[in-house]
Amino acid sequence: MKRRYYVHHDIFVGIVLILFSLTFFLLSRDFPGLSALVPQSFICLLILLALIMMAYALKETRRGNARIREGKPFEPEITLGTVKRPMQGFLFILVYSLCVHYIGFFVSTALFMVAFMAFLRVKSWLQIILSTILMEAFVYALFVMQLKLVLPKGLLF
Repeated sequence: MKRRYYVHHDIFVGIVLILFSLTFFLLSRDFPGLSALVPQSFICLLILLALIMMAYALKETRRGNARIREGKPFEPEITLGTVKRPMQGFLFILVYSLCVHYIGFFVSTALFMVAFMAFLRVKSWLQIILSTILMEAFVYALFVMQLKLVLPKGLLF
């Protein structure tokens, strides 16, 4: 029988949080005067919370491995199948953020909204098109016309 070893997913999340936190802590050291105090305080709090989360995850890891050793049925809370769609959604957002730079905010937002709503299995194309047009009009009226913000036009336009 193949021996399985279980590691709770929050251990990996905690490691990533701590690595990001340490990176931003080091970057914030260059802030002038006391302006680094607030970001560094929040970063320290985030590291503390990540450590607490990892302590809980370590306890769950031990509990899961004990069940495996005893031969009791055990299924992890998160599997590749459960994170597949959220990761695909994250990739949509990542591609969207790159597209904003190259083809501009309004074009990439329209493409993103149509593609993402289709990905989310919204059945009504009328609803998809109407919500995209209304969202674009709202953003244009509020941010461009009223607040006079310049949104990215993209490198291609």
